[in-house]
Amino acid sequence: MLLFLLALAPSGWLAWKWRAMPHLGLHQDDALYLVGAKSLAEGLGYRIESLPGSPFQTKYPPMVSALMTPVWKFGPDFPDNLKLAMLLAWLSLPVCLLTMRAVFRQFGFGARDGWLLTIAAAWHPMVGVLSTSILSDLPFLTLFLGCLLLAEKAMEREAGVWLMLAAGLLGGAAYLTRSAALPIVITVPVCCAWRGQIGRGLWFLAGVLPAVAGWQLWAFTHMLDSRDPAFLYYTNYFAMQQATVRLDNLGQVLWYNADALLRGFGKLLLFDVATVQNIHLERILGVGAIAGAVRLVWRTGRVQYPAAALGMALLLLVYFFTADERLCLPLYPLVLMGFWTEVKNFGAAVRRTWERGRMADRAIAMGAGAALSGAAALIATSYAAGYSVFLPAVYETCRRDLEAHRPTYEWIKTQTPPEATVNAYDDPVAYLYTGRRALGMPMPSSRVYSGDAEREADQFILAVPQTAREHALDYLLVTDSDFYRERRAGLLWRAAERDPLLRREYGDAHATVYRAMR
Repeated sequence: MLLFLLALAPSGWLAWKWRAMPHLGLHQDDALYLVGAKSLAEGLGYRIESLPGSPFQTKYPPMVSALMTPVWKFGPDFPDNLKLAMLLAWLSLPVCLLTMRAVFRQFGFGARDGWLLTIAAAWHPMVGVLSTSILSDLPFLTLFLGCLLLAEKAMEREAGVWLMLAAGLLGGAAYLTRSAALPIVITVPVCCAWRGQIGRGLWFLAGVLPAVAGWQLWAFTHMLDSRDPAFLYYTNYFAMQQATVRLDNLGQVLWYNADALLRGFGKLLLFDVATVQNIHLERILGVGAIAGAVRLVWRTGRVQYPAAALGMALLLLVYFFTADERLCLPLYPLVLMGFWTEVKNFGAAVRRTWERGRMADRAIAMGAGAALSGAAALIATSYAAGYSVFLPAVYETCRRDLEAHRPTYEWIKTQTPPEATVNAYDDPVAYLYTGRRALGMPMPSSRVYSGDAEREADQFILAVPQTAREHALDYLLVTDSDFYRERRAGLLWRAAERDPLLRREYGDAHATVYRAMR
């Protein structure tokens, strides 16, 4: 129990300190999940009420929004109900860590190594971010791992078929949390067939397919009929995939995505965004994790999780967005186990080299040991810097920006017609604070694969005022932090100031509201 509390301590501190959740909207999908919860709680169906026209939410499966409905049903008014939202979000972490520890034990790690890996996972600052945000990542990881734990157990001869059915039901719940669970629909039955257990694979499908088919049918029949890139971004994964990944750029997509995936594995081990980012070290760590994972799977014979992880990795190679730590998160326990396996193997090789007794061998062993110690120290330093400096600075910046923008939100809420529509970079947040439907102009991910991403990003932002008018939006909300995710804060403001068809209605040092003249 003490070790478990120790694992939870950093994220628990972060959740308590920032329980008012001023960082809502930092990831955008966190605010969209809350908008979906509001729509469900008010009996309006699963809709994106923040968008003009209130289309159905057919991009994100409904599980997270459904879990967040108590925030609107039983909590105080927004934004005071964000404290309850923080509590519900953070409670997903303890369950996730217990599930991860069960995976570590299933792969043969003893109590000591199991706790070491669990604490390492919990202390990664990325996990701190995910546990203090309204996101699908941790609930999905819990259900995904739980499904594969049961599926692996169900392949044992003495196990009853009901266990495989339960695995399928958990897999269905995972799919209703995040459609990234799709590979298990193939990998689990294939692993069963490989073991000569076709019948158990069918029991799994009986559990998982109703959820998969049900969500896909509902999404298809409620899909917004639009070819507008802005609305497709919010409602249609498949259309975004078709628009971004084509035969003529498939090679380039694979090249970029493969490197991002390898670096993503490294980032699951090293939070170097809080120190000095080193893409080469990220790749080295990623290669080490892969090598160790192969060694571990060969040694244990456990196939369900590695097969599902391989399926997910293949999907990420052709996905329309380069993989980051969040997209790689379902592979996190395997990356951790693989890396630790390789570290122990490397340590044993260093020890054998030292024991040969020759001066040259001992010099090599000392150098290798120093490199390993340096990597460990760098990882520990990145975690410490993440929790003590980086994340508090990010959340404090979010708090300051929110406070600076609240007067503008209040002006929009009180001085514009209820039916007015707004262009806003953080559109779901603008809707929650103003009650006015808003549409952002998401930058297309295709620019990453163009070879000229920086210029295309600038051109896209400079065209936002015109694009907003083409969408017949009434107002433009422009702040000093717009497009901060793309590291271009302030560029939209300069573009809006030069646009003769925008009339300034309200403004201060941090935000301006323009009326679109048509």
